[in-house]
Amino acid sequence: MHLCAFAVSLVLPRSQFARVLVSGLLGASTAFSVMSSKPSNQPQEAFSICLLFHGGDNMLGRAVQLSFPTQAPGEENISDSCRASHYVHMSLNHPSGHKNDPPLEEIRRLNQNGQYLWGDYISPSFTITPPPDIRILNLETAVTTSIHNPDVPLWKGIRYHLHINNLEPAMKTFQQQTHGAAVPSPVVVSYANNHCMDYGRQAFDQETLPAFQSMEHIFSAVGCGRNLQETQKTLKIPIRKEITVSDPSACQQIGTIEIAAFSSQCSGTPKSWGAADCRSGVLALPGIYDENSVKEAMQLMKPALDKMGSDSLLRVVSIHWGPNWAMKNEDRQQLDARRTLAHRLIDECGVDLIYGHSSHHARGMEVYNKKLVLYGTGDAINDYEGFENPGEDRYNRLGGIFIVNYLGNNFQQLSIVPTFMNRLRLERWTTESKIWHPNSRRLEADPDKSKDFCSFLNKLSRIEAGSEEAALLMENVEADPKIPGGPVLKSNRYNPVEV
Repeated sequence: MHLCAFAVSLVLPRSQFARVLVSGLLGASTAFSVMSSKPSNQPQEAFSICLLFHGGDNMLGRAVQLSFPTQAPGEENISDSCRASHYVHMSLNHPSGHKNDPPLEEIRRLNQNGQYLWGDYISPSFTITPPPDIRILNLETAVTTSIHNPDVPLWKGIRYHLHINNLEPAMKTFQQQTHGAAVPSPVVVSYANNHCMDYGRQAFDQETLPAFQSMEHIFSAVGCGRNLQETQKTLKIPIRKEITVSDPSACQQIGTIEIAAFSSQCSGTPKSWGAADCRSGVLALPGIYDENSVKEAMQLMKPALDKMGSDSLLRVVSIHWGPNWAMKNEDRQQLDARRTLAHRLIDECGVDLIYGHSSHHARGMEVYNKKLVLYGTGDAINDYEGFENPGEDRYNRLGGIFIVNYLGNNFQQLSIVPTFMNRLRLERWTTESKIWHPNSRRLEADPDKSKDFCSFLNKLSRIEAGSEEAALLMENVEADPKIPGGPVLKSNRYNPVEV
């Protein structure tokens, strides 16, 4: 998946609201014709709210893990098609296009606090107007101390591991980025995916979950737990807004954003990883392949979504679904099934925004009944820069930071800041950027890369939304004063209101 950080802005009244839920499946042609979940007599004063999705998958295993200071014994020998140490070699054995590329020892020193990994994301110059009020990322890596427990699923072809001692310093640095705000916004880790238990349920129970609990001052995790009841518990994040210009630190709570997270077998999540009454795990869904699997998924999701408060400002569903590559080993029926599930979540469960992930590149986007569906937000952090398998060259693998405007709980606008990995460091793509091509072993500049990215996403959006009208189409903008520093992809603005 590609790095795409998505930020979403909404305008929300200060009071709490009742929701009006609309049942039944609506066609794409009625996309903006129904569903107002706020009463018409709401106050005139409103607030702008911004959510930032840090790409789809953040995979901090293999070469990324080895770029941090703490290693488990034998870490470098973890193998899939090759050893983890070779992924480091492939990722670092090329020029970055910058002066003085640091060696691994220096990278590990810089990553004592994640400074090297997050790169341009934590730069003071990476400002967003308005700044995000909440940030969400899918952490697709097992986080443990041990890697040799007897229940490690050795049958799994690829296993990602991050040492617990590296998680807190990395996430603390990520959390401290303000994007121009007076204080940092809350960080949410969605942990329902197909790599969260790569080193066994024993380590998940005894190491991962306690570690997450100890780091609640840095981030809050959702979609995982010691039993089904814990995993079904949605995460409520208070949203606070500045109330005076003279004192930006003076804030008041205006409500909560509520989040639930799920993982589907069609993303590679084993059925046995699903939580039960007396078993830890994640909120696991069947593979979303057809009408029957959609019905089964809805039955499994509703108990969690029914727990969401009627007064939530915004309801977000994070879902790990679909294959690694669009249109590869998937057919029209599977695309239709995921779209049907998304529509039913919006119509029947009052979901306002769907944050999809699993593919190794960003996928299409749809606006349905004034709600945004992100079918796949790509890879944010990975170690894929050193290799490219046959056929992968037809995918645009830029990542990005996605910024979305909502008016009330209705979609307004999406912006995407393109990014890429460069020697295990996250960088913002600009027209001067040079990207390593492993097969030709050349560092190449491509000033049209973001335009190609835009066309690639628009093509997938038309396919996944099922029509030109429902697809959310982007335009390449060379400069955006609200997100200065390089090209930004932007959608049209719906229900235009100055934010």
